Amino acid sequence: MQQPIQNTTLSPGEVRKRVQMRTGERGDVRVAPSRFPSLGYYYWFLGNHEHTEILPHAKPIVRYAGPTTRAVRRTFADAGFIPGPKNCKKFNVCWGSPKGIGFYATLMPGQVCNQMPGSNAMGRKDKLSEYIVAAQSRVGRDIYGFVPKTYILPQACDIAARDMSSNPGVFYIYKPALGARGEGIRLLSAGDTVPNDKPAVLQQYISDPLLVNGFKFDLRIYVLITSTDPLIFYIYNEGLGRFATRRYRAPTLKNKNLKRMHLTNFSINATSDTFVNPDSGKQSAVKKKSAIQEKVERIRQIIDDPQGIPDTDKSDSSYASDGDDGADQNDDECLFENFPSKWKASELFQYLDQHWEYFDNDDPQCVTRGAGTPGNGVVQQRIFDGICDVIIKTIIACEPNFYSLGHRARTATAYPRLNFGIYGVDIMLRRNGSPVLIEVNSSPATGTSTRLDIDIKYPLIAEALNTIGIPVEKRTEFDIITPTTLSEEEKRVRSVRERNQFLQMRAKTAGDAISGRTPLRPSRNNLDRDLYLSAGTVPNLQYALNGSEPPTPVSQASSERPITSASVTRGSICSDERLPFNELPFGTTQQSFHVEDFILVDRQGNVRYALPSDATLQFSELERRICMQISDEAPRCGSFIRLFPTRNSATYMQYFEHRRYNTVLAMAYVCSGEAWRDLL
Repeated sequence: MQQPIQNTTLSPGEVRKRVQMRTGERGDVRVAPSRFPSLGYYYWFLGNHEHTEILPHAKPIVRYAGPTTRAVRRTFADAGFIPGPKNCKKFNVCWGSPKGIGFYATLMPGQVCNQMPGSNAMGRKDKLSEYIVAAQSRVGRDIYGFVPKTYILPQACDIAARDMSSNPGVFYIYKPALGARGEGIRLLSAGDTVPNDKPAVLQQYISDPLLVNGFKFDLRIYVLITSTDPLIFYIYNEGLGRFATRRYRAPTLKNKNLKRMHLTNFSINATSDTFVNPDSGKQSAVKKKSAIQEKVERIRQIIDDPQGIPDTDKSDSSYASDGDDGADQNDDECLFENFPSKWKASELFQYLDQHWEYFDNDDPQCVTRGAGTPGNGVVQQRIFDGICDVIIKTIIACEPNFYSLGHRARTATAYPRLNFGIYGVDIMLRRNGSPVLIEVNSSPATGTSTRLDIDIKYPLIAEALNTIGIPVEKRTEFDIITPTTLSEEEKRVRSVRERNQFLQMRAKTAGDAISGRTPLRPSRNNLDRDLYLSAGTVPNLQYALNGSEPPTPVSQASSERPITSASVTRGSICSDERLPFNELPFGTTQQSFHVEDFILVDRQGNVRYALPSDATLQFSELERRICMQISDEAPRCGSFIRLFPTRNSATYMQYFEHRRYNTVLAMAYVCSGEAWRDLL
């Protein structure tokens, strides 16, 4: 059982300090030691500064690949990061929208991107539906019954039209596959034409949503994926509750175009004059549309549905005299000044735990059945457990895509980790409290239009970066905190030599594509020529591409530092002090055991996962690094709660399409107690 969402984020003082920093102002560069001395240090972001040290003269670089928000920029500035030029190749962190496989394949040790190969597909509504349908056919519709009936368009356009005509009283919601912020969403019913001109999904409208004070709402839950092989992901200990700004009524032909009644998207409701600001408690729009935006939206509405009525104040008023089918003029007044349109998920859960009158208590499956008395925490725990169940099953359904593209991009098993992903999972609750998956956002909004957003999203970004761990270049255990004594010329020479060695290792495994039949040809594009040019020399391509050792001048060899005992660890490839990030390149796939060695079946047929005795002594370097990552992230994850792998999530292993060796190993390690000291 997972712990319920609690309001345990970082202190308001720490968040306030960041918000008040002036543009261009940078904080100190702080580093925190890894639990494993051989892994060195990580850059430390907003949070507890205990056990961290200031790294003087360090200038880590962040590359912004696309539009960014103040929350993102201030998080990096507070940690001492410097924005790099557009399309720069020398960076520590790349923050932006999803990229192509070619970009991920160019990431070097010490570089981290906030997107993972395959994340864009999970954010597409049609692709996500395909993954869910595949999981339903594999393990059963009852296991994956948390999504409404869905038609994937345009493939199922004829089937959807036939079902709509045979069910005249049922409404459906149309969503473009690549839509965002509620754009292009509309309600359809019998007699409406099903669009077939672009990828989209058509879902049966949820007819029994849970209402609070008569208003529809959904939950934005944040998920962090730090690895895809093995699969490792977390849930954030805080989220958002987003309310519609018009009192809910069952959809009819007259009110089906009222977006602020049927949709809970913040971008739609934030422009409403009846939006109750959570900061002031007063009705006021936190976003204003420009005249051009209003004209564009009106044109889009006319093009998409010539018979429809735009969701504007003028069109809304035309329904005021239509009885129950329209919107009562006093409806908006029911969103009291003390009832904001946006909540913290923790506060909303506590509110629902105390107010059972909103639930359908007669439903045998209601979360209030047998829960005792209101306010005892049982209901919010059941709701949270249901949400965790939906998230775990959803990511497992998408795992084959993450695995395939991660290996094609050659990042899936590279250490230190080159990718992570923050995802926004939108959940709606039915009247019995059961969760329904609405969609997954591969690039959730980090804008902070309210103080509530600041309190949630600033710590969210910082703690995600702390969890994944942005590695600091590994020298020795002493000069990681003090400035190096090498001259600038010696540092440039050393940088070139270290990068050369990595390129040699990458070139040796350049033909090991995932299929084994489509080798990846090394090319000049794999070399960071800008880095070498800035270092004063360009390496000989024949050495970098054929894997041979380039000759080292005596003057350069004399500047090498001896390898100390502190930098030598068990294993092979990671013990060389010349590898600046203790890297383990992609392609290291030695397996010391078989999958069956980690699986135990008792007399009752129950499956358990455990490591064989003294397994850590037989681990290959890759197996050690997998287990080290799990235990190394634990003290840094802050308000993130690991959902998988855990002892409680071991039962979900049966839902995977394939039993991946690394994922089974990770589960066995966790179920065996995470004896991380055996890995030192």
